[in-house]
Amino acid sequence: MPFIENWLDKPAVRMTGMDDGWQSFHEYLTTEGGMTPGVDYWCKVVYEDEKPVAIIAFSLYEGLYTVMEFLIKPELRGHGIGTSLLRELISNGDLIFGSVIEKAAAVIFPTNVASQKAFENAGFVFDHASEDGNAWYYSFDLLDKSIKIMTAYIAEIMGDNYPSIYLCGSVVLGDFKLGWSDIDILVLTQKEIPEDQAERFVGLRQELLKSEPDNPYYRSFEGGMLSVRAFIDKTPDRVVYWGTSGQKITDSYQFDSFSMSILLENGRLLYGEDIRNRLTAPTFEDLKKDVARQLDTIRNYAHLSGQSLYSFGWMLDISRCLYTLRTGGVISKTAAGEWALREEVCPTSKTLEYALKVRRLPIKYKNDAKTLSYAGTINDDVQRYADVLEKEIRAQRI
Repeated sequence: MPFIENWLDKPAVRMTGMDDGWQSFHEYLTTEGGMTPGVDYWCKVVYEDEKPVAIIAFSLYEGLYTVMEFLIKPELRGHGIGTSLLRELISNGDLIFGSVIEKAAAVIFPTNVASQKAFENAGFVFDHASEDGNAWYYSFDLLDKSIKIMTAYIAEIMGDNYPSIYLCGSVVLGDFKLGWSDIDILVLTQKEIPEDQAERFVGLRQELLKSEPDNPYYRSFEGGMLSVRAFIDKTPDRVVYWGTSGQKITDSYQFDSFSMSILLENGRLLYGEDIRNRLTAPTFEDLKKDVARQLDTIRNYAHLSGQSLYSFGWMLDISRCLYTLRTGGVISKTAAGEWALREEVCPTSKTLEYALKVRRLPIKYKNDAKTLSYAGTINDDVQRYADVLEKEIRAQRI
């Protein structure tokens, strides 16, 4: 701490507002501020040759990490160290303090140009200024950044094929969970995708991942790329398909009624002309038929998930199917699970509660031996819950 207090020269005090020193700041946060080190507050010192060269304090509140203070040894300032450390913090959050940083924020004085550049070079963007103009708020959203980069690459490769690029699925429903969810996209072109473009798209996820190996999102992109005509008429076409197990060029790609409902009601146009007025909304009968198909899938395949987090997903799938049958609407899987608990429709509520716990923070549980072991034992509970869905289906005479 004596080293660090000496770093608070006049420029540092002016840019941080730390008139009383770092020790006082740290003690205030952990006493009157009510923060708990290692839980929602971290103060990390960076060493080089066993000597401290930088210190950073950051907090966690409602899933948002905030860089509260960042101080570098005076003689090392202006050499890009701040940017490098911020990048390392964001890229290796799971190793540094046990959690992947998906979103982060920082508050910087308007006159602190050096800090602004350091944060911008690390991927932060200006968000807004305080009402009095004395503070600038910066934000970092790796998911949003990854989506923008992917969109730009697709648009560039498409050239004059005028693509309409849509974001669908859990992201637009506010239910994306890193380590579980996919980033669902749909690319509709004015004419069939040429073979050379299709070949480029097949490896695009890997191409971007190679350029940013620490980015956890590129491998999560899934969906299809095809012409508008083929998508609407359901006719053969040259289609690029990205899935969990790989990618390929095929001749067809279709949405089920759930995906179509989300596209039409919640889908986000990322690029190009919005052509959703040319698409047909699914009827309630379409939704009911897809619910019946989902039940068949659960009966035949749920037992194969074994000791995997996806075993818990069946509980949420059933919840969403029940919600759709009873309301006619389509909501996120997490929201459907919460609805099912409130309505007390699940006969194995403890398993559903655990499924929701895992769904909310899959990164935490993906390697947890107790959780994975439990996942391998819940098929009977899944099938009991499926009995409720089957009863509802029969009541509606699907």
